[in-house]
Amino acid sequence: MKPSASTCCLFLALGLSANAARGQDKGLAAKYPKDVGIGRDKAVLFHDDFEDGKIGAAWDEVNRRKGRGATDDTEPVEAETDKALVRAKLDEMTWEAMPPPAGNEQEDPVSELLCRSLRQSRNGCDLPFRIDTQLVELDPAAGQDQGRMDIVFSPMYPRENIYFALECKRLNVRSTNGVRPYFAEYVRFGMLRFIRGQYASAVRHGGMLAFVLNGDVANAITGVEGNIRTNFSDLGMNASDGFQVSTGRPGDDRLRETRHRRNGQVLPFVIQHLFMAGDPDAPILPEPPPKPPKELQKPLKTRKPANK
Repeated sequence: MKPSASTCCLFLALGLSANAARGQDKGLAAKYPKDVGIGRDKAVLFHDDFEDGKIGAAWDEVNRRKGRGATDDTEPVEAETDKALVRAKLDEMTWEAMPPPAGNEQEDPVSELLCRSLRQSRNGCDLPFRIDTQLVELDPAAGQDQGRMDIVFSPMYPRENIYFALECKRLNVRSTNGVRPYFAEYVRFGMLRFIRGQYASAVRHGGMLAFVLNGDVANAITGVEGNIRTNFSDLGMNASDGFQVSTGRPGDDRLRETRHRRNGQVLPFVIQHLFMAGDPDAPILPEPPPKPPKELQKPLKTRKPANK
């Protein structure tokens, strides 16, 4: 079963909203954690926390949006946050419409198709963020190479280092010779890039997106967790750490969460993991011909005879 766009947009919103908040930790707001007492500051001309008292009581006019299924009787905040109202439009554009990837499909074609589908879902719901693919992190952590991120969600905020990155990896890739798991590659060339600061060095949330091409999500989760425990030290984790239940969607068996220590940072870095099931009956693409041995790839250089 493929996750619906509503599941995935919620998954992405968890990290995107947290990372956007990370970009706003300076200035007046930094003096008032969680905005407590900010309304009494002399520099504030108007303040409404939308939590105490009647919604809209401090405003001259209240606009009830109807674009997401709200009616004249719907409270303003409910019109913007109620999951059922948001899902009404998101479910019109689910990933069920995407053709299932081949059993040995490469990562880039699937990531690009997924990016286009996510853009359609975003446009249908008027969600205020950009979605890009194959972006390069120009400011990685000190000593780290630049990283090329598969899918990047950027809020409408004037700082290029505030974003939510998704690193896509294939798991349980099918072939005529069996199934190759790629669990170690998921950790080594995916998770570790976040921990070392090649990706998301200025924020505290990132995402791993696994394409489980044989459809066995439970096996993929178990295999990846085994590699996480093997590499716990490099991942900034304790020996007993592993996958945790997703705090954003605890009832979804395809979602997991891990917490990590990064050099020079006090608060943990959180990675959200989403495992997407492929079709176990999808066709397998023809295998490319094997590369010739290195000594046969280039003609041997011969020395020209010296002129007499």
